[in-house]
Amino acid sequence: MLIYLTAGQRHLLAEVQAMFPGLYLKQVARQVQCYAAALAEGSEAISQVQFLRQQKIRYKDDEYERANWIRTFFYRAELGQRPIESISIHAGEEHLSYEVMLKNRSQVAQLYFPASWRGGEEITGSMLQWLVVQNLTSERMVAVGVNSVGRMDETLYTATSVQEMETWLQEGCFEQWICTTLQWSVFGVYRQQPHYAFS
Repeated sequence: MLIYLTAGQRHLLAEVQAMFPGLYLKQVARQVQCYAAALAEGSEAISQVQFLRQQKIRYKDDEYERANWIRTFFYRAELGQRPIESISIHAGEEHLSYEVMLKNRSQVAQLYFPASWRGGEEITGSMLQWLVVQNLTSERMVAVGVNSVGRMDETLYTATSVQEMETWLQEGCFEQWICTTLQWSVFGVYRQQPHYAFS
């Protein structure tokens, strides 16, 4: 979340830091300092928000907005051909990325979204501009197109090395939106830049 302290509220900074561990200064504009912090979960989050309201400190709960964007993105999605039963979202270090855990009875998937991701524009665009790169074996990976109803459909490209796949993605002007491994890799969800089409 974003917390805005005016010049007259700066004496409250120590109390705000105590309520929001990991608080850091994000921007200074005129007489207002903008801080970023993670909102806790459950009753602790309620206490944090009550504190801000009691002190008349302005804030913006972008965590709530981002969670809604992510949940909308996965609306009616499936994991291993079964409905997703739970989605948990946690801010990464210094809020540079967000870890999303998708679960159903038989599978778990962990994804990372960049902090700048806002959801709306990406969802409304044609699904035909999207593809998923996944590993089939240690020596074979595929890029699979996403059809108009959001399901993985046709294999568009098969590669035998990461370098070969990266070259094909670059030539087709695909940009990675979501990485599907714990550390950065070529595997994940990609979107083709709007002025290009599949060849």
